[in-house]
Amino acid sequence: MNRNLLALFLVLILLIITIDTKAQVTVNTSRQCIGDTVHFSITTALTIDSVRWKFGDIASGVNDSSKLVSPVHKYPAVNVYAVILTYYIGGIATQVNNNVQIYGLPTVELGADTTICQGANLTLDAGAGMAGYLWSGGQTTRTLLVNTDGRYKVVVRNVNNCLNTDSIDVTTTKPSIVLADASICTNYPKVLDAGEGFDSYLWSTGATSQTITASAAGNYWVRVTDSKGCVGRDTAVVSLTDAPNFTGAETAPENFLTLGFINVTVEGGSNPYSYTLFNSKGSVVDNSVSGNFANVAKGEYTISVTDNNGCADTIIVEVISIKQYVQPREAFSPNGDNINDEWQIKYIEIFPKTVIRVYDRWQRLVFESDGEYTPWDGTYNEEILPMGTYYYYIDQKNGNKPSVGFITLLR
Repeated sequence: MNRNLLALFLVLILLIITIDTKAQVTVNTSRQCIGDTVHFSITTALTIDSVRWKFGDIASGVNDSSKLVSPVHKYPAVNVYAVILTYYIGGIATQVNNNVQIYGLPTVELGADTTICQGANLTLDAGAGMAGYLWSGGQTTRTLLVNTDGRYKVVVRNVNNCLNTDSIDVTTTKPSIVLADASICTNYPKVLDAGEGFDSYLWSTGATSQTITASAAGNYWVRVTDSKGCVGRDTAVVSLTDAPNFTGAETAPENFLTLGFINVTVEGGSNPYSYTLFNSKGSVVDNSVSGNFANVAKGEYTISVTDNNGCADTIIVEVISIKQYVQPREAFSPNGDNINDEWQIKYIEIFPKTVIRVYDRWQRLVFESDGEYTPWDGTYNEEILPMGTYYYYIDQKNGNKPSVGFITLLR
């Protein structure tokens, strides 16, 4: 065989091998959606020595190529990418071209988390044009009707088999309203309060205010609407009850040793009772749960009683005074031995408005007290006064004539 024939024979063999090897190689790729990692592989019956892939993603830099037989690549955008596979068999390079289409994800938007009125329905819409839907509850419809609290999730699939998902938290709400049952007394109506913060009110009486006054027994309902349009309703049962009545009042006058006291009795109404003592100016003097008031100075008082239902009654009583004088001590010795160190005035606590003045022999005021008495310690402007005789003036402010006398200060 001459050389020309041998060269032609070798070329024919090489062409046959090239055509044969290329015909037996196919490129496989996995699902091709944006955000997915695309897996590449080769199907061939031939033994390949080595490969080199070019993914057509120039922006990925060094990651745009691979020498692995089954590489992976993640594409950054929706596009068509030209993939080139070069493989080597017996030192011969063969190139296979393949386009990879990267598809976009379907758009799904269930909206922001929301609150609906209790008992109301909300339709969730995953959007039109999808090839498939799957809700967290197993439903496969485009829309879902919900009316209970929960998180609702949907997965949608487009015609390219790309998936996307969204979820929404749904909360149900109802206006919180508690209308308490009540008892009313004759001539003592009761205020029913539906609470503040609602957009509108409607009572069974036709009133549209937050409160109404119930003056008769019966059932009273109210319907409230909040800012979301949600409606709440409650009913109060109002019953008629007897009011308490004073049946008696016992008083004792203030005397030489103690102030007076008042003891009242009540019947009717509903226990427990609470009592309040008011002076002639309407100021509260004392409160009681027994109807007994001790240490009451002379004067006219009004006592009110309120029972458990808020029903009330009043009575006017008077405490008289047996006029007596306080008894100041005639001498004291402020020498620090804790014996008679202060000028004591007996029964001074009975007369809390007493005015006291003490003068020395030159008629200089050395001590004074208006109201609650703090015993004198024999000093003036924090200076120790000398032994001697001092003069006092005491006005008990109880209608008695002021008293005057002498004090001996000993050292």
